[in-house]
Amino acid sequence: MNGIYEYMLQGTAIDIEDEKNKLIILETTEKKFTITRFNNGLVLIKIKKNLIPLIEGYIRTYKSNLFSKEAISYMSEHFKLECPLDPWEYIYGIRLQKELAIINDKKSAVKINLDELMDLNPNRFKKYPFKYPSDELIYFGTFEDREIVSLVSGYLGKYKAVELTGETLKEYRNNGYAKSNTFFITEYLLDKGYEVLTTNGGNNTASVKTVESLGFQKYGSRLAFFESAKR
Repeated sequence: MNGIYEYMLQGTAIDIEDEKNKLIILETTEKKFTITRFNNGLVLIKIKKNLIPLIEGYIRTYKSNLFSKEAISYMSEHFKLECPLDPWEYIYGIRLQKELAIINDKKSAVKINLDELMDLNPNRFKKYPFKYPSDELIYFGTFEDREIVSLVSGYLGKYKAVELTGETLKEYRNNGYAKSNTFFITEYLLDKGYEVLTTNGGNNTASVKTVESLGFQKYGSRLAFFESAKR
């Protein structure tokens, strides 16, 4: 089975091949809700039961383009968006070593030991996997003047697919570190038999360009949101 779809559909009994062009609403007790549009036309919405009427209104009005400016405006009025400045994201994945594009502008990305991350003082990273390192994750990164300045990580859990998270310190961005880190950790994971996926903000053209240049294929789009405190 496609491990990337299995990861994306975790917690459901949905078979992606049987649900083309369908719209499915699932009740969830999670605090974060999602709307995922898969490339085969399936739209999966996870939301609390009492909020389903609001989502049904959203669907009736914006079904033809769930992530249009008007649709996002509707969601902003009724819910709290996870990322208001870049609310929806693309989901990209890669399954086989032969799909990974070789890059010529490799930087010196290396596998980072947990001890090295635990010893960071100060730890200037902001994203949770880097601010609070864990032995449940794998890390690759780039050093500059003996300092770790760029990182990418993935949680090695029960699924065949691993989702990547990356961060580069602000003053070291636009140097190709994110691309190189992503290449090396993806190469490593594919060699170990994992599949790899990553999410990229819909308005983050640089990030999208990076993963596409590495051979990642688009699997869908997703919007994450929460119940509004105003309710």
